[in-house]
Amino acid sequence: MAHKDNIYSIAHSKQSDKDGSILVAWYGKIDYVDLPDYLEHAKKHVFPIWDKKVDDGELHGYTVLTHAWGDEWTMVIHYEAGDIPSFQKVWSSVFNEYGKKVSKTSRNKYQRMITDHKDNIYSIRASKR
Repeated sequence: MAHKDNIYSIAHSKQSDKDGSILVAWYGKIDYVDLPDYLEHAKKHVFPIWDKKVDDGELHGYTVLTHAWGDEWTMVIHYEAGDIPSFQKVWSSVFNEYGKKVSKTSRNKYQRMITDHKDNIYSIRASKR
């Protein structure tokens, strides 16, 4: 069986005092040259929306990781939520709000920086903060 180690740096994190029941792991491929610009945009326009969802109790927390050493997935975001339907509702509302605040030209520019992505959803069995 193959084994792979990856090391990531935390670029942004917002947690509530609740543990989630599910963990949604989003993996993105963003070229190293584009990553600083992408993160700057996200910190200004996207992360504040997710932060508010945590503050409002709609999401248990999330952590943004950037590639320090490892494979081709240069950015990983872990979202913790109570269940899949509530996460899907929050996801939709975040990108609806983002779409209202940021021009289509700008959204397209940053979306094109993501050359590939994958999503995984896990059940959380144990957690300690």
